[in-house]
Amino acid sequence: MPAHARGEDGTTAALEAFAERVVSLARARYPEATFERAEGDALRVSVAWPDGAAGDAHLDNVWRDYQRAPDGESADDVVARFLAALGPLDRPTRRADLVAIVRSRETLQACRSADEEPTPKNTVLARPLVADLMVVIAFDLPDCIALATEHDVEALGVSKQTAYGEALTNVLSSLDVRRRGEGPLSMLTAGGNYEASLLLHTALWRQLAAEVAGSLIASVPCRDLLYFTGTAEEGGEEALRAQTALMVREGSYPLSAAILRFTGEGWVAQGAEGP
Repeated sequence: MPAHARGEDGTTAALEAFAERVVSLARARYPEATFERAEGDALRVSVAWPDGAAGDAHLDNVWRDYQRAPDGESADDVVARFLAALGPLDRPTRRADLVAIVRSRETLQACRSADEEPTPKNTVLARPLVADLMVVIAFDLPDCIALATEHDVEALGVSKQTAYGEALTNVLSSLDVRRRGEGPLSMLTAGGNYEASLLLHTALWRQLAAEVAGSLIASVPCRDLLYFTGTAEEGGEEALRAQTALMVREGSYPLSAAILRFTGEGWVAQGAEGP
């Protein structure tokens, strides 16, 4: 990949060249599958697997990762990580690998083409959380986080309910949670991959809710960003809304622009009725 594709170069030619490289590497890694560039969209690739599963792979986040990659990391390095999570699981999985992650409804819809009939093999195990966010079951593997299908969970010999419970316990018990920020707007960090999963940590939010003025409100504009403040913190809600909008536009792996309010038991969209 030519060096000029990095940084601020978002020209059609650079995007086309990057997408062509992704398709080339994908075909080499998964020769049994079909990869085709989508007409009119430089960063969308249609994927079809031999078992009939199909969907669209959106390359926006891979492109952003490449633009921001450190010197010495090539396009092939960045794309290899993406492709590891793209294909079907070809390695043994364990219940200990299950994790609960948070993704947008739009992201999950892209996992299967609109005209494809849902089956256990192409249906990601997910349930609504709040606003446009979903709780998704995945496998935390050495080289990627792979979304789990209903078929994957059935192969483990556990029910969906058990899978959700174990995935939640696994992820929340493994995170090193830290609070950052000195103004009205704070953020939580958890290693860079699971910040959004912290929305599921009810006990943590009950503690934090007692430390802010007013009702606790939060956002997850990207999967590795979680901001919060209190509705009575001076300038807090304005700062939260501005930072959330900015990072949805410019951050890597954007999730949601929704502002969420903690009720003591869970989350509602800010402005919605709730206790």
